[in-house]
This record gives sequence, structure tokens and C-alpha cells, in this order.
Amino acid sequence: MKKFLLSLAAVMSMSVVANAATITETITVDNFGFTAAITYKDVEYTSSTTGITYKGNMCKADSKNGEGMQFRTTSKKEAGLVATANPNGYSIVSVKVTPSTTASTTNQWDVYGNATAYTTFKDLYDTTKAGSLIGSGTKEATVTSNEGLAFFGFRANKAAIYINSIVITYETGGASLEPANLKFSESEVTLTIGDAFTAPTLTKDTDAAVTYTSSTPEVATVNATTGAVEILAVGTTTITATAEKNDKYTGGTASYTITVNRVVETATFNKVTTITSDKKYVMVADGKVATQVPEKGYGYINVEDATGDASVTVDVLNAITIAAVDGGYTLQDASGRYIYQTGTFNSFNAAATLPAEGGIWTIAFEADGSAKITNVSTGKYIQYSANYTSYGCYADEQGSLPALYELAGSSAITDITVDENAPVEYFNLQGIRVENPENGLYIRRQGNKVTKVLVK
Repeated sequence: MKKFLLSLAAVMSMSVVANAATITETITVDNFGFTAAITYKDVEYTSSTTGITYKGNMCKADSKNGEGMQFRTTSKKEAGLVATANPNGYSIVSVKVTPSTTASTTNQWDVYGNATAYTTFKDLYDTTKAGSLIGSGTKEATVTSNEGLAFFGFRANKAAIYINSIVITYETGGASLEPANLKFSESEVTLTIGDAFTAPTLTKDTDAAVTYTSSTPEVATVNATTGAVEILAVGTTTITATAEKNDKYTGGTASYTITVNRVVETATFNKVTTITSDKKYVMVADGKVATQVPEKGYGYINVEDATGDASVTVDVLNAITIAAVDGGYTLQDASGRYIYQTGTFNSFNAAATLPAEGGIWTIAFEADGSAKITNVSTGKYIQYSANYTSYGCYADEQGSLPALYELAGSSAITDITVDENAPVEYFNLQGIRVENPENGLYIRRQGNKVTKVLVK
């Protein structure tokens, strides 16, 4: 989940005004990174001025409904917005809600407050966790609270609502403090595993010490004091800098997201109409190569573009190993997982061990060179569906049969014997660091030099 850290200078849609006793901030759909009306998604941002973190679920309304924040109450698909952190202990004074004036409906909105932090927006749908109802309305209105509640909550009451803005005024509890104004020079950094990494620069007004954390230390660690980052594996993590409140400045945070991509290794595969056991193949139909069964171990198979007829050059991680066994063949992906089917589903499963049922396939080549790959247990066969833009396994005709392409030779990987005494790091093709690589293809990094090697 991406955290958007906002400041007065950077974002027009959020304003923060301070006086001797209050801080006011305005929340709009722009705070959450929406660029167009899309489906509901989890959202999060932390104010660099107040330090308050808001999390929730919403979507951006379409043009006829004002293109603002849209919330729903559908069972098991609820939406809402809550404050999950308030490091300075500010308390809610008032909340002004401005619904869209062009929305097709004017349903009820509810504002809540709580003395303790919300864990999730779903707390608003649990009477034991929702806190106090500060007020409700269907039109623009301001509701007030004198209970000293520190944590804000907002949801629709019974049906969808469309909101232009929410203005929250907080009491600071004392004399005016200067904003901490923590801000990174970049909000997102994307790199390939093995690339040199330069952390964004942090600027701040506060004189308080800053502490750094990484949301996913398996991907990248950060020095808590200096902010120095070490990239470890493929994935995404958020680096957060936090300064505590002191007698002059408010507390505050700032964050940036690191996305680490794996090195893509391509190889050439040639179209075939016979199978050689234990060779590597890719499935291609309508210019779309099948990738892997999702990492979670089940689902339809996504696709990537593949150009060519007699041969294609594609990512080696798309390859499957086809091995002859009694009754047919097994299919293993590049991660070594067996591809199989279970139950009445038209999707695939993948597991490290061959299941008792559903893991044997037959392969018959058609006159046009395509392959009918049929699961022995279910009788369903693999097809590419242009309608769903994915590969599934169906009992009837749902799309195109794939052609099979066999890996040509040994591919363009340099055959290198590992020098175990060299100061190097190794990563597998998924971008995970490997301390002692054995027999296989790895990414080798030494200083700023990155190469792909076949370890023997």
C-alpha cells in the first residue's frame, strides 16, 4: 500500500492552518493518488504537518457524481476512512463534510471519534470499536465535539455517498507549535535488483532527532539513525522517517516507497510439434505467452506479449518443464512447482510436490501446430481467453489453444564457474539473496557490476 506524504508546498488539495490552539486540515480525493475514477482500493496517507495517519477504503467517483471520494456500505465490501495514528495527541474540535453537489444521491454520512487509535476502517462497522458518533448528515454540515477525541472516523450510513471534502479542525492543547515539515525529495524509487541505490534526501524544519524504519525489511533494511538503505530482495517497502513532538515543533513523518524489480533474463524458444521429456517450453497463443501460476499457488495464468511465429524470445521464468510419466506428462514451472487442477475450477494450482490427483496432463498436437493440453483428472484443456486476457483450463471451447515453443540450446547465459573467494553477492531470479548458490542460474553482483551466471 502506497503512503502519500503531503505538505502545504506540494499538495494544493490539503491545507493546514495553525493558530494558538487549533490545526485545520482538508482531505480530498487528491490526497490518495487517484488519477481517474477506478474501483475501490485501500488508501493511506500521513500528514507531514500534523503527523496524523489516515487509512481506509474508497474509490474516486465518476464525473456525474463529482469526481470526489466515494464510500459504500455493501456487506463484506465496506468502505470508510479512519485515523490510525495521532502522534501529537490533537483532539477533534469540528468536522465539516461537503458532499458533491452533482451526485445522483444524497445519502447519509456519519462522523465518528475515538479516544484510542483505530486499527482499520472496518472498526466503524463494529459497535464495540466504532467509538462515539459525533454527527451525521446528508448535505454540507459541520459537526462538533468537546469530548477530547483524538481519532477521526468517517463512513457512509446505508448507501453510497460522494464527498468533495472533509475539513477537520483539531485542538493542539497548548501554544502554537511550528510544523515539523519532514519531506523526502522523492516519493517513489524503482530499481532493478543489483542496481546502485541512492536514497532520497530528507529535509525538515524540526530540530528533533529522526528515526527511520522499513515496512518490509526482507526487501530493504534501513539504518534507524542515518537512514542508509541496503537493498536485499525483489519487492516493495516503505521507508518512513519520524520526528517526535518537542516544545517547539510538532511531531511529523515522511515516507518514500522503494520498488525492487528482478533482472529479466530472456531466451529464445522454437516452435515444436513433438515433446522431448524434461525440456523447457513456453505456451503461446494469439501473441500472448503464459506466465506462472500466481505466487499464492492458485488462479488463472496472466500473460505477456510474445512476438514471432517460428520462434519467440521471452522471459525464461515463463518456461515450464514437461516430463513424461505414466499416463501422460507433468508440468513444472520455473520455480519448480507442479501445475495441476482441482475441484470444478477452471483455474490452475501450483505446489512444490506432485498431488495425488490433477497433476497429470496429456498433450496432442493439432493440424495447425497448436497443442491440446488436457488434464487427465478433470478432462479440461488449456486455452487462452482473449475475453479474460489469461490462460484457463476449460471443458469446452473458450478461446485459443496454445502452441508449444522449446528452449533453443542453452540460451545466452554465460557459463561461469563461481570464484568462492571473490567479494560478491548472489541472487536467484526472483531477486532473493542466496548465501551459497548451487547448480543454477543466478544474478552475481560485485560492486557496481552485475552479471548473470550459471553456477555449476
